Amino acid sequence: MSETIGEMVLPGTYIDVRAEGLIGVGGISTGNVGIVGTANRGPVGEAVLLGSYSEALDTFGSYDAWPASGTENALTLTRALEQVFAGGANTVYAVRVANGANYATNNTVKWNVTATVAAQTRTLLVLAAKSAGTWASDITATIAADSPTTPTSITLTLALGRRKEEFVATSAEALFNAVNEGSGLVNATTLDNANKAVLPEPSPTACPTRRRTPSRAWTCWPTGR
Repeated sequence: MSETIGEMVLPGTYIDVRAEGLIGVGGISTGNVGIVGTANRGPVGEAVLLGSYSEALDTFGSYDAWPASGTENALTLTRALEQVFAGGANTVYAVRVANGANYATNNTVKWNVTATVAAQTRTLLVLAAKSAGTWASDITATIAADSPTTPTSITLTLALGRRKEEFVATSAEALFNAVNEGSGLVNATTLDNANKAVLPEPSPTACPTRRRTPSRAWTCWPTGR
């Protein structure tokens, strides 16, 4: 039960004594804030302007569970952004940092899109995760043909959790353009211009084999690698 005690010490001046449970600290409006930390996704070494915590999650992903031992490092950027926005910040410049100058090169998940041309397996194009990090290891990529015998088009399906993207194409070039215009998960790179009109072959699963890079991150390559 709350209780307020008022005591007049001077005419027109009162002192109120209240229970501690009724006292709360409101958010404080702040100006521009800069935060640097580690995250499981997002651009590395670039300042990103954020206006809300939901934007922070979309850009840098959620933070991980707090490590049980003191030998592991917890992700810091999104944790700090959560506290800053909860405290009333509305303009934050966030920078993701990572170890090593070649981090992005060595830690970007990739998939080869292939086809058999003149009895040889050719890489028509390469799909690369939008940003480096382990988050992209959970992406599944599959290619299905519209016909098992005489295909005229293929459908690339990318899935990450509840997010799903589909791209229908009749050639490697068409798939290359469709992915770069509409995917929020991957970029299409390294188009083989000599075989850009070739229809990519279907794959039963994405990433049947994997190999480790020197930095111990997974780099994922489907058939043909």
